[in-house]
Amino acid sequence: MSETNDMLHHFSKDLILDHCDCKTYDDMLKFASDYLCERGYVKDTFKEAILQRESEYPTGLRCELFHVGIPHTYPEHVNTPGVFVIRMDEPISAREMGTDDGTVDDVRFIFMLLLEKHSDSHLKMLQGLIAMFQNEDRMKELAEARTVDEIYAVIERSFS
Repeated sequence: MSETNDMLHHFSKDLILDHCDCKTYDDMLKFASDYLCERGYVKDTFKEAILQRESEYPTGLRCELFHVGIPHTYPEHVNTPGVFVIRMDEPISAREMGTDDGTVDDVRFIFMLLLEKHSDSHLKMLQGLIAMFQNEDRMKELAEARTVDEIYAVIERSFS
């Protein structure tokens, strides 16, 4: 089994939302944190931790067709590892990764990493996601995906 294929187990249809109407990145982080906490994926400390980490280390990422966010925080705030995928109803803006004050507009998808303890799998996951983000065909498919099943199918093709 390849490392990329091994990463597919971090995705599930239960962790995909095919719509989110939040208007700001912070509102999306709060919404996602509450959603995950209510379902037991994260601890009640997750929301504060992810907002704090995002303020220190922004996660907006420029991609060719549209931009994405890959927010995450420390493993001690996570109960169940995985990747929470959210398709935004309308694009939002995010602070740009690796900059002090850059912004990326047109963020259409969020890939929130729920990291595991004592593992380098988050680096492998990031590498797999970056490869997907750099694949123009996959990004077109993702942009056109409207349902949980369609979004999952694109991810499955990317990580198989």
